[in-house]
Amino acid sequence: MSGTLIKLMAFPLIAPADSDGQTYRGFLSVHVHLSDPTHKLPLAVYGEPALQKLLLGKEELLQKRIGRCEDISVLLTDLKEILETCSTYPSPAHISAERYTTLFNEIDKLGFGTVKNMGDTMEHITFEYRDTSERTYEIEASIPADYPLSAPLIKVDLPQPPSALTTTSLTDHIHHIHSLIHQYQDYFNCMDEIDTYGQILDPDHPRGVDTWRRIALTHHCSVHIEIQPDTPRYLPRVRFFGAEKRTTHLWSQWQKATSSWCNEDTPWKNLKCILSDVLIDQVQKEQGQGEDVECGICYAYKLDHTVQETPDTICVNDLCNRGFHPTCLYEWLRSNPNSTRSFNVLFGQCPYCSEFYTSIQHESMT
Repeated sequence: MSGTLIKLMAFPLIAPADSDGQTYRGFLSVHVHLSDPTHKLPLAVYGEPALQKLLLGKEELLQKRIGRCEDISVLLTDLKEILETCSTYPSPAHISAERYTTLFNEIDKLGFGTVKNMGDTMEHITFEYRDTSERTYEIEASIPADYPLSAPLIKVDLPQPPSALTTTSLTDHIHHIHSLIHQYQDYFNCMDEIDTYGQILDPDHPRGVDTWRRIALTHHCSVHIEIQPDTPRYLPRVRFFGAEKRTTHLWSQWQKATSSWCNEDTPWKNLKCILSDVLIDQVQKEQGQGEDVECGICYAYKLDHTVQETPDTICVNDLCNRGFHPTCLYEWLRSNPNSTRSFNVLFGQCPYCSEFYTSIQHESMT
């Protein structure tokens, strides 16, 4: 076995790229050219952007430490050390054994069956937790290199961020999250009931942090409700969307009936009592009794722009009452030769009830 191959045994991901043993390629597509004492060629290290980013600002140090190196194994050892010191997270060799021992013991207490994902250095650990209603939660823990001197950073999908703890123990932090999940059980139950029976327009995929819902009503109207996580059964804040005439009536109906709001019942049951004549539930939708909530022009509910639009421009004709995206209606009127314009206000006919006149004001699109 040649001397070069013996020296490279410590670096199994590095291999010669030429027969002269002057060029080597490695894991990060590193090309290392050794100094040639005969031709006085300077040392050069080339590689992928990831390698260049790690070595950025370290060029002088690199030349000082390995500039005169003529042995590939020594060069790679020095390069490896420089890359490890450049890394934002310490290498496994620089992490204390106490950290691993402490983490192992704490995970053992929590149960290894609760671990969904874990990195080799235990820098990131994801736990799974299932509540009494069989909902599953992912608890992400970022473990600092100096743990247990510093506390872990916990991320979890809850309606409110968890409060800070004085302890640095991973077990204490995870148990604290478990207690918060138990605390918000009534909130999650109430929101699940709304999502199950209501025709939810927004958000598309509700999460625990989303304490609001936009629910479809009849006549192309909708109601936006905000639930308080700590008191989910109390009267929520609401806002109605739709034609002005109908939303005025809905708001008046809401104000008269809020005195009968029962804090013992869930928000959905209260909504059914107050808005029973306009609230659309999933049973009605499945039976074909639900109404079209999409834009009457593009047939989509959300228009993907920087700011997503919803069909909130409603035809004032009660017999039509179709909803449109402001942008869609603007473009439709602008393309209609029968429309007229005064500054940035377009006047024309509704795409559905052509005998009725309508107008829209929209900022000019550039």
